[in-house]
Amino acid sequence: MAFGDKFSKLLNNTTFDEVLIDEGVIESIIYYSKESFPKEFLAFFDGQIKNNKLILDSLLFLPNDSSSTGASFNGNLIPPNQRIWGTVHSHPGHSAMPSEADLLTFRKHGVFHMILCLPYDVFTMRAYDTYGETAEFKIGKFRNKNQDKMLEDLDQIREELELEEDFEDLD
Repeated sequence: MAFGDKFSKLLNNTTFDEVLIDEGVIESIIYYSKESFPKEFLAFFDGQIKNNKLILDSLLFLPNDSSSTGASFNGNLIPPNQRIWGTVHSHPGHSAMPSEADLLTFRKHGVFHMILCLPYDVFTMRAYDTYGETAEFKIGKFRNKNQDKMLEDLDQIREELELEEDFEDLD
């Protein structure tokens, strides 16, 4: 069964041919993996399917328990309207091969998963599908422009509120 066929079956015939990951997401994964060492880092992929491409353009962070031997989370904390495309986590050693616990997580939470191992760079990233089979991905500039606009609007609102507070302090 081809990579895209497996995903199609899992997503009720919502198909995609390739996985594209925004370079900012990759940079974040590397950063948080290094910051978490010697513990594991864990996050979830957020994104969308557009033109038969799964575009992963952000990460979702949930509270989790992390140690040097694993990371776990409460799946009940995933917002009910949140689509989880997969997981990403680090291994504090030199292997990015999935453990049995990783494979169980893969089957339960999404269709695309990534493991990063020491020394935590783009060359030590490995991607897997739901079944633990190697998956391909491309890195590029795939950021959601609507999300950027929303963040700009929020920054502007925050600045306006701060200005109002400054004027109130003058009174």
